[in-house]
Amino acid sequence: NEQAKKVYQRLGMNDSRQIVYEVDWSGEKSLELEPLENLRNFKFELLNYENLREMEAIQFKHLIGDNNTDKLNLKGLKAILDKKISCKVVVIRENLRIVGVTSSFMEWSEWRNGVMPWVYDVKIRSDIDAQDYKKYFKIMMTMTFLGCGSLETAFRIIFKENKHVELFEAMKEMNMDLSHYSIYKISL
Repeated sequence: NEQAKKVYQRLGMNDSRQIVYEVDWSGEKSLELEPLENLRNFKFELLNYENLREMEAIQFKHLIGDNNTDKLNLKGLKAILDKKISCKVVVIRENLRIVGVTSSFMEWSEWRNGVMPWVYDVKIRSDIDAQDYKKYFKIMMTMTFLGCGSLETAFRIIFKENKHVELFEAMKEMNMDLSHYSIYKISL
C-alpha cells in the first residue's frame, strides 16, 4: 500500500528491507511439520540457566535472522531469563547434544484471536556440515513450533538476507510462502 508507506515515512519510519516467510492459518494452510520418525533423536527445551551455561562452550553458525553474526548473544539470552522478557528461546538437542537455538517474539493477533511467533534468529552448531543445514533447519522449525505452545494463527520467519539457498527450499517444503508484509522501523 503506497499511501501507508508515505505515512510511515512522514513519521520517520523506513522500510527495514526484512524478508518475511509465513504460513497463515487464515489462508487455510498449515505448517508441514517434520514426521515424528525424523524427530525421535531430537527434543526441545526452553531456555534456562543450565542450558545457557552449556551453550557458552559451543561455537554456532548463523543460519537466518536479523542478527547476522555467528556469535550467540549470551548476554541477551541471560537478560531474557533475568528480566523474564516475553519471547521464546527454544534449545534443540539431538540425543543429548545441543545442535541449535532459535529465538522468537510472540505477537497477539487481534483479528486472528491468537498468538503467533515470529522467528527472528536461528543458530546451528558450527560442526554440523553445511549440506545438512536444510534437514536440521526443518527439524529446528518443527521443534520451535512445538516449543512455542499451542498456536492457531500463523508462524513467521523474519530475516534480512539468507546466504543459504537451501533454506528457501526448506521453507517451501514446510508450506511457507513469501509474505506481503513489510517491516518499518524508526531510528532513534
